Amino acid sequence: MSEKSVRVRVKKGQFPKLKSMAEPRTRVPVDVRYTREQTEQISLGKRPRDMDEKWIIYREGDEVFFHRSWTGICMFIARLEEDAEGCTLTEIAISREPDHAPRDPEDASALVRRIIDLVLLAPSDEDAPFGTLTMSDDPAET
Repeated sequence: MSEKSVRVRVKKGQFPKLKSMAEPRTRVPVDVRYTREQTEQISLGKRPRDMDEKWIIYREGDEVFFHRSWTGICMFIARLEEDAEGCTLTEIAISREPDHAPRDPEDASALVRRIIDLVLLAPSDEDAPFGTLTMSDDPAET
């Protein structure tokens, strides 16, 4: 019988070289609902297990921060509105610095939702395709 792994909450202070999101930013309104269990998983965040994994993700207050693991650059900030049943993702702030994020706000918003679904909400660490989440215009891939 195997033991279930326990995820520990990721905190900004664990990564001293993280950078704040640069201005300008684009804010994209969204409306995505998550259950209480999903909200708890999102709140734990994610740290890269090796050099191939692209994201450092952590929550502070009502915001979830998405940093590139190699550079520490903050690419996205997702705003959550929490209630007794879970939370609603209401807005995604996207870095508009050249080469930081997909140029199209809808593509960037889709990428954040995909990261949440496939990285933060994956059934287990082993199942999460953590290092493979990119979009065709993701500047880190060029």
